[in-house]
Amino acid sequence: MLRKLKTVCKMFWEDFLLMVPDLVLNTIAASSFTPRIIRWIIYKAYGIKTEALSIYPGCYIKTRNLTVGGGTFINRGCFFDNISEIVLEENCSVGMEVMFCTSTHNVGSEEKRASSQTIGSPIKVGKGTWIGTRAVILPGVTIGSGCIIAAGSVVTKDCEENGLYAGVPAKRVKDLPMTNENDSLSKECIGVNLKRVQ
Repeated sequence: MLRKLKTVCKMFWEDFLLMVPDLVLNTIAASSFTPRIIRWIIYKAYGIKTEALSIYPGCYIKTRNLTVGGGTFINRGCFFDNISEIVLEENCSVGMEVMFCTSTHNVGSEEKRASSQTIGSPIKVGKGTWIGTRAVILPGVTIGSGCIIAAGSVVTKDCEENGLYAGVPAKRVKDLPMTNENDSLSKECIGVNLKRVQ
Protein backbone atom coordinates (compact mmCIF):
# COMPACT_ATOMS: atom_id res chain seq x y z
CA MET A 1 0.00 0.00 0.00
CA LEU A 2 2.80 2.41 0.93
CA ARG A 3 4.61 1.58 -2.34
CA LYS A 4 1.46 2.41 -4.37
CA LEU A 5 1.07 5.69 -2.49
CA LYS A 6 4.70 6.61 -3.23
CA THR A 7 4.17 5.78 -6.92
CA VAL A 8 1.02 7.92 -7.09
CA CYS A 9 2.79 10.82 -5.33
CA LYS A 10 5.74 10.55 -7.72
CA MET A 11 3.41 10.56 -10.75
CA PHE A 12 1.54 13.57 -9.37
CA TRP A 13 4.81 15.48 -8.82
CA GLU A 14 6.06 14.68 -12.34
CA ASP A 15 2.74 15.82 -13.83
CA PHE A 16 2.83 18.98 -11.73
CA LEU A 17 6.34 19.82 -12.94
CA LEU A 18 5.14 19.43 -16.54
CA MET A 19 2.03 21.54 -15.92
CA VAL A 20 3.82 24.61 -14.57
CA PRO A 21 5.69 25.53 -17.79
CA ASP A 22 2.59 24.66 -19.81
CA LEU A 23 0.46 26.93 -17.61
CA VAL A 24 2.90 29.82 -17.91
CA LEU A 25 3.78 29.45 -21.61
CA ASN A 26 0.58 28.15 -23.14
CA THR A 27 -2.10 29.68 -20.95
CA ILE A 28 -0.81 32.96 -19.49
CA ALA A 29 1.66 34.02 -22.23
CA ALA A 30 -0.58 32.70 -25.01
CA SER A 31 -3.66 34.56 -23.76
CA SER A 32 -5.25 37.29 -25.87
CA PHE A 33 -5.33 39.39 -22.69
CA THR A 34 -1.53 39.31 -22.29
CA PRO A 35 0.20 42.33 -23.89
CA ARG A 36 2.98 41.51 -26.36
CA ILE A 37 5.70 42.98 -24.13
CA ILE A 38 4.59 40.81 -21.18
CA ARG A 39 4.48 37.76 -23.47
CA TRP A 40 8.04 38.55 -24.61
CA ILE A 41 9.22 38.92 -20.99
CA ILE A 42 7.65 35.56 -20.04
CA TYR A 43 9.29 33.84 -23.01
CA LYS A 44 12.69 35.36 -22.19
CA ALA A 45 12.36 34.42 -18.51
CA TYR A 46 11.57 30.83 -19.48
CA GLY A 47 14.72 30.64 -21.62
CA ILE A 48 13.30 31.09 -25.11
CA LYS A 49 15.80 33.08 -27.18
CA THR A 50 13.62 35.69 -28.86
CA GLU A 51 14.40 39.14 -30.18
CA ALA A 52 10.94 39.43 -31.78
CA LEU A 53 8.12 41.23 -30.00
CA SER A 54 5.53 40.23 -32.60
CA ILE A 55 4.50 36.81 -31.34
CA TYR A 56 0.72 36.79 -31.29
CA PRO A 57 -1.70 34.97 -28.94
CA GLY A 58 -2.66 31.32 -29.08
CA CYS A 59 0.77 29.90 -29.87
CA TYR A 60 1.73 26.58 -28.27
CA ILE A 61 5.39 26.15 -27.32
CA LYS A 62 6.40 22.76 -25.92
CA THR A 63 9.92 23.52 -24.57
CA ARG A 64 12.48 26.33 -24.44
CA ASN A 65 14.25 25.02 -27.61
CA LEU A 66 13.13 28.01 -29.67
CA THR A 67 15.17 30.88 -31.16
CA VAL A 68 13.37 33.76 -32.87
CA GLY A 69 15.36 36.46 -34.66
CA GLY A 70 14.61 40.17 -34.60
CA GLY A 71 11.92 41.46 -36.92
CA THR A 72 10.21 38.08 -37.15
CA PHE A 73 6.40 38.02 -37.02
CA ILE A 74 4.53 34.96 -35.73
CA ASN A 75 0.76 35.04 -36.21
CA ARG A 76 -1.93 33.47 -34.02
CA GLY A 77 -2.24 29.80 -33.19
CA CYS A 78 1.17 28.50 -34.30
CA PHE A 79 2.35 25.19 -32.84
CA PHE A 80 5.98 24.64 -31.89
CA ASP A 81 6.61 20.98 -31.09
CA ASN A 82 10.21 21.77 -30.24
CA ILE A 83 11.60 18.59 -28.70
CA SER A 84 14.64 19.54 -30.81
CA GLU A 85 15.63 23.11 -31.55
CA ILE A 86 13.62 25.36 -33.85
CA VAL A 87 15.42 28.44 -35.20
CA LEU A 88 13.60 31.23 -37.04
CA GLU A 89 16.16 33.76 -38.29
CA GLU A 90 15.59 37.50 -38.73
CA ASN A 91 12.62 39.03 -40.57
CA CYS A 92 10.60 35.85 -41.06
CA SER A 93 6.81 36.02 -41.40
CA VAL A 94 4.81 33.06 -40.09
CA GLY A 95 1.10 32.82 -40.95
CA MET A 96 -1.70 31.60 -38.71
CA GLU A 97 -1.70 28.03 -37.37
CA VAL A 98 1.63 26.97 -38.85
CA MET A 99 2.93 23.74 -37.28
CA PHE A 100 6.63 23.17 -36.63
CA CYS A 101 7.08 19.50 -35.70
CA THR A 102 10.55 18.33 -34.64
CA SER A 103 9.51 14.99 -33.12
CA THR A 104 8.60 11.61 -34.50
CA HIS A 105 8.79 7.95 -33.46
CA ASN A 106 10.78 4.97 -34.61
CA VAL A 107 8.70 2.43 -36.51
CA GLY A 108 7.53 -0.33 -34.21
CA SER A 109 6.08 -3.78 -34.78
CA GLU A 110 2.67 -4.48 -36.29
CA GLU A 111 1.27 -4.43 -32.74
CA LYS A 112 2.12 -0.71 -32.44
CA ARG A 113 3.72 1.03 -35.42
CA ALA A 114 4.59 4.23 -33.51
CA SER A 115 7.11 2.91 -31.01
CA SER A 116 7.36 4.47 -27.57
CA GLN A 117 10.77 5.98 -28.39
CA THR A 118 10.43 9.62 -29.41
CA ILE A 119 13.20 11.07 -31.57
CA GLY A 120 13.72 14.66 -32.65
CA SER A 121 15.42 16.53 -35.48
CA PRO A 122 15.89 20.34 -35.51
CA ILE A 123 14.18 22.78 -37.86
CA LYS A 124 15.86 25.92 -39.22
CA VAL A 125 14.14 28.72 -41.16
CA GLY A 126 16.38 31.21 -42.97
CA LYS A 127 16.20 35.01 -42.98
CA GLY A 128 13.27 36.73 -44.62
CA THR A 129 11.24 33.56 -45.23
CA TRP A 130 7.45 33.78 -45.41
CA ILE A 131 5.47 30.70 -44.30
CA GLY A 132 1.79 30.71 -45.26
CA THR A 133 -1.19 29.79 -43.10
CA ARG A 134 -1.48 26.17 -41.89
CA ALA A 135 1.76 25.02 -43.47
CA VAL A 136 3.41 22.06 -41.73
CA ILE A 137 7.20 21.91 -41.32
CA LEU A 138 8.37 18.37 -40.49
CA PRO A 139 11.43 17.16 -38.51
CA GLY A 140 14.94 17.87 -39.76
CA VAL A 141 13.94 20.45 -42.40
CA THR A 142 16.08 23.48 -43.24
CA ILE A 143 14.35 26.23 -45.21
CA GLY A 144 16.79 28.55 -46.97
CA SER A 145 16.69 32.33 -46.71
CA GLY A 146 14.18 34.26 -48.79
CA CYS A 147 11.74 31.41 -49.41
CA ILE A 148 7.97 31.45 -49.54
CA ILE A 149 6.11 28.36 -48.30
CA ALA A 150 2.58 28.46 -49.69
CA ALA A 151 -0.41 28.09 -47.37
CA GLY A 152 -1.30 24.49 -46.53
CA SER A 153 1.98 23.05 -47.78
CA VAL A 154 3.72 20.16 -46.02
CA VAL A 155 7.49 20.61 -46.04
CA THR A 156 9.22 17.23 -45.80
CA LYS A 157 12.64 18.09 -47.29
CA ASP A 158 15.09 20.99 -47.24
CA CYS A 159 14.21 24.05 -49.31
CA GLU A 160 16.92 25.96 -51.17
CA GLU A 161 17.11 29.74 -50.91
CA ASN A 162 14.79 32.13 -52.76
CA GLY A 163 12.20 29.65 -53.94
CA LEU A 164 8.43 29.38 -53.78
CA TYR A 165 7.48 25.95 -52.42
CA ALA A 166 3.92 24.62 -52.56
CA GLY A 167 2.00 21.37 -52.28
CA VAL A 168 1.87 18.14 -50.32
CA PRO A 169 4.71 17.35 -50.18
CA ALA A 170 6.04 20.84 -50.91
CA LYS A 171 8.04 21.22 -54.11
CA ARG A 172 9.85 24.18 -55.62
CA VAL A 173 7.45 25.68 -58.13
CA LYS A 174 9.14 29.00 -58.82
CA ASP A 175 12.44 30.82 -58.39
CA LEU A 176 11.98 34.11 -56.56
CA PRO A 177 13.85 37.24 -57.64
CA MET A 178 16.74 38.45 -55.52
CA THR A 179 16.08 42.16 -55.24
CA ASN A 180 15.88 44.96 -52.70
CA GLU A 181 13.04 47.31 -51.78
CA ASN A 182 14.21 50.04 -54.16
CA ASP A 183 14.30 47.87 -57.29
CA SER A 184 11.49 48.20 -59.82
CA LEU A 185 11.21 44.38 -59.89
CA SER A 186 10.49 44.37 -56.17
CA LYS A 187 7.71 46.89 -56.67
CA GLU A 188 6.22 44.68 -59.39
CA CYS A 189 6.28 41.67 -57.02
CA ILE A 190 4.26 43.45 -54.34
CA GLY A 191 0.72 42.10 -54.26
CA VAL A 192 1.40 38.88 -56.17
CA ASN A 193 -1.51 36.51 -55.60
CA LEU A 194 0.00 33.20 -54.48
CA LYS A 195 -3.26 31.31 -55.07
CA ARG A 196 -2.52 31.39 -58.81
CA VAL A 197 0.65 29.34 -58.41
CA GLN A 198 0.06 25.68 -59.29
